[in-house]
Amino acid sequence: MTFSALALTLIGALLFYLASPRQAWRAAALPAARTRAAGTASLIAALILWQSMTTPVTGLFILMTLLMVLLAAFPYLALARSRAAAG
Repeated sequence: MTFSALALTLIGALLFYLASPRQAWRAAALPAARTRAAGTASLIAALILWQSMTTPVTGLFILMTLLMVLLAAFPYLALARSRAAAG
């Protein structure tokens, strides 16, 4: 169950990042409305799973902490990927 919550959190954060016009993983951002809706649904499902495993407040803080780390890491991962491709 923890793996499912973690995977849903990762997918939700990734969808929000890929919908951003300043994302650096693709040539163009994904369609914003659909991608953000899917990201929101994924994060709501993740929140429900986190809260079912812990207390509601703890589940919320777990989700927010993971989102903070993931959304800060995605631009750096894109930079590392582009530098590795450049040589």
